[in-house]
Amino acid sequence: MKALATQFDNSRLSNAVATPTCSSCCCCCCCLATSLASSSLLAQRISKEGEKHQIPNRRLLTTLSILFLPLVAALVYFGFWIINHLLRNCTTRSYQTASYISSHGSYTLCTTPGALAIAPLLIIAPLLVLWFLYAQVK
Repeated sequence: MKALATQFDNSRLSNAVATPTCSSCCCCCCCLATSLASSSLLAQRISKEGEKHQIPNRRLLTTLSILFLPLVAALVYFGFWIINHLLRNCTTRSYQTASYISSHGSYTLCTTPGALAIAPLLIIAPLLVLWFLYAQVK
């Protein structure tokens, strides 16, 4: 990964990232590599902005920005879990077969409303973390 500088950038580090491309690599690897590189560039930017504005807790904010991916993953997971826990609807269904060997039983069927909210969670969680970090360093 390489940080790119454009003609519009000042002496601060640019947010643009160049990722390596290869024809045999899967898309998940490229996305993961880009996310990790962006997270490290985010940490550098938060550190420089915190130092520039003399923010007292800039090391904590830099650590949080280094942990950007795990923080977003935790927010999405717990949001998914809370939505499923609060809005889940379970019903018990009974069945009986009409064959030579008669059998009967029951099973429980539960809905997963968190599956509908996963896309908004994947958009909202990173934006919340970025908003928090940049709001703290002004």
